[in-house]
Amino acid sequence: MKKVIFSIFLTGVFSLFSATIPDTLYPTPAKRSMDQKLIDNAAPYLKLSPEKYESLVPQQSPAPVLTEATNFGSAYNSTICPFCGKTGTWFKYDIINDPDHLYCANTGKDVMTFKTTGTDHFTDYRGKKYTRGYFFTPHVKNRGNPKAPVKVFPENYFARERIKALMGTWSGGALPTLAHA
Repeated sequence: MKKVIFSIFLTGVFSLFSATIPDTLYPTPAKRSMDQKLIDNAAPYLKLSPEKYESLVPQQSPAPVLTEATNFGSAYNSTICPFCGKTGTWFKYDIINDPDHLYCANTGKDVMTFKTTGTDHFTDYRGKKYTRGYFFTPHVKNRGNPKAPVKVFPENYFARERIKALMGTWSGGALPTLAHA
């Protein structure tokens, strides 16, 4: 009986305490949804339909983007563009206005128009096999043998940039912007 009375007492205490929790700790959805700046930031992303967003999610992993490169830490970072050989910003990708194309920032050429010279076969995390075209870049040196060619997989670069634009890997992005709004 004492345990029952004590339980009722604790329930009453917690009920009284929960009524005194400041609204700033757990703001109501109505207050959070009225931030006009967040809504304005999300407006461009609302141009795309849910079906379009679904179609933009790559079906396979974007790795590898290239193979055996010396100055590519995880095959993602370098100072030399494997497509044109210049330094600086590599790609231009606009998920809102041109979600189906990725351009070399230096030449303006669509990455998917680079002529491939062969294909490699990969297996994704589900065990499904897929094929990716590649070309040999003269701009990046091979890690183990500087005279050996380095393969570049344009479609994997494209998939990687889409993921960055959807997920907001370093800043912005569709998913975090829409979620905040």
